[in-house]
Amino acid sequence: ELNLSSDSFIYCFLGRVQPYKQVVELVRGFREVARQNQLLIIAGKAASDEYAKSVEGEIDNDPRITFLNEYIAEERLQTYATAADIMVCPSRGILTSGSVILAMSLGRPAIAPNEGCIPEELGDAGFLYDETETQGLGATLSRAFESRDQLEQMGHLARAHAEAASPQLIARQITTAYELLLSPKTPQ
Repeated sequence: ELNLSSDSFIYCFLGRVQPYKQVVELVRGFREVARQNQLLIIAGKAASDEYAKSVEGEIDNDPRITFLNEYIAEERLQTYATAADIMVCPSRGILTSGSVILAMSLGRPAIAPNEGCIPEELGDAGFLYDETETQGLGATLSRAFESRDQLEQMGHLARAHAEAASPQLIARQITTAYELLLSPKTPQ
């Protein structure tokens, strides 16, 4: 459906394209390290025309990068995730990431910053990088490509992590915690 070559390695950013999600930095890192058979898909509507122009300017007509500056309907998310070898979620200044959880629920490993709760969420189902390092994201893109023979297993692990943290399970855990806190204490 996306007309992609089966021998390409595909990185995918999926979601709203905003400055804090560091899409310009992702493009820059990709262009510094990517080989000819590697592609980057950026699928999501830019928060502003200005930011879209920044992203497009950084892409600079690189044929390995596709920027779909449009809203991606929920029913199409699976199409992009299935096409991707790995999802890239380079948000800055966050404690958690809906994009990381989305990638995991779709059975894809992710690249994300080593901050907040993300290391605990992602575990061994992806790659973490230090966003304070200038070459951190680019080096991690390369590391993911070099580990491509492990990505399928990481994707299975990602899905298992996501399923273990289902909303129903979390609701039961919260309910149990409140019940314990609110239950009358028995004298000892």
